[in-house]
Amino acid sequence: MSETYREEKMRKEILVVPTGALLDCVTARWFISHQEIDLESKILANMQYKVRWDMEHDPSYQQPIPYGIVRNPESRKIVWYKRWDASSINGEERIHGKWSVGVWGHIEKLEVEWESNPLYATILQEVEEEIHLSWDQIKDVKLLWYIKLDGGVEEYHLWVIYLISTQVDDVSINDWEIAKVHMLSLHEIQTIIDSSDAELERWSELVVKNFDTLIS
Repeated sequence: MSETYREEKMRKEILVVPTGALLDCVTARWFISHQEIDLESKILANMQYKVRWDMEHDPSYQQPIPYGIVRNPESRKIVWYKRWDASSINGEERIHGKWSVGVWGHIEKLEVEWESNPLYATILQEVEEEIHLSWDQIKDVKLLWYIKLDGGVEEYHLWVIYLISTQVDDVSINDWEIAKVHMLSLHEIQTIIDSSDAELERWSELVVKNFDTLIS
């Protein structure tokens, strides 16, 4: 079943953007401020849909990945979740058993092809599908930053970082790939990281380390 699931995901068409059209004005790596460079407009103006399998190691295209940090601004708690350890659960082995502070996913054509902004539509869909956060529980969605990493498959991904404000302090698992989910303060999350062997996704590790800068 797991291999069938993986193959099915890889056969789907996802949103991609020619690398030259998207990153021609980007000289920095790691964090790129949306206020300084509007990469979202470049994505929407140059987006195409291609089979994900073909894009995984193609440097001529970038895969924008919406990443939503879900936060209650009053309690200052954010969503913190872990994916299952077993490699049979999900096709992306690099994220097995790792913790995240952002809900994210590829932009699949059949789910958002009629939307004027597929990035925004995808991140709203992901939080509902993964952690039961419905649209009426969301107070605000704000695009803040982009993360561009180097090395391996990260050469072909661009993380689009959204801050999703909500009034709730509790969410629940709505996706079989997720093992645990909590809403904790950044201090509580940092304490867990420092006192245990909790391993974060590479991009989530950067978000935690630079959280105050990202949301300021």
